[in-house]
Amino acid sequence: MRIRATTFWKKPRLICTLLSHLVTLDPTILFKRHELYVLEDRKKVYGFIALKYHSNALVERGSLYVYPHHRNKGYGKKLMKYVIKNHKNVYVLCKSEDKKLKEKQGFQLVKKAPFPLAWRRAFYNNYLRPLTGQTIIAMKK
Repeated sequence: MRIRATTFWKKPRLICTLLSHLVTLDPTILFKRHELYVLEDRKKVYGFIALKYHSNALVERGSLYVYPHHRNKGYGKKLMKYVIKNHKNVYVLCKSEDKKLKEKQGFQLVKKAPFPLAWRRAFYNNYLRPLTGQTIIAMKK
C-alpha cells in the first residue's frame, strides 16, 4: 500500500467521487492548483486527500475521502499524517464541532485566517449558518 501524488485531472474517476459527494466534499479544489494524495494498493484506491495551493505560502487541506468499505481501518488517519508530515503551515476550514478532532491531528484554532479562507469562512457563517446551524472555523498546523 502506498500514497501517490497526482491531481484530479490525472485521475478523472476521482472527480466523479468528489462531485457525487458535494454535501461533504469541496468541489472548488478542481479550480485551484492542487495536489491529490491517493492511498492505493495494486491500482485499488482506498481514499484520497487533496491540498489546495492558494499561493506558495498558503496551503489548505481540502477534501479527505475514504471509500465506505475501507472506513474505520485508519486509512484517513494515514493520509492526514502523511500530509502533515510533508507540508508546513497547512490550514483547514472545518465545522466548529470538529475542532477537537482537528486538534488531535495537530491543528490549532486561528482567529485571523488568510484572506482566501477568511472570506469563505465569513460568507458561510454570515449567510449559510442560519440555514445549516453550522459554524465554520479556521485552523492551522
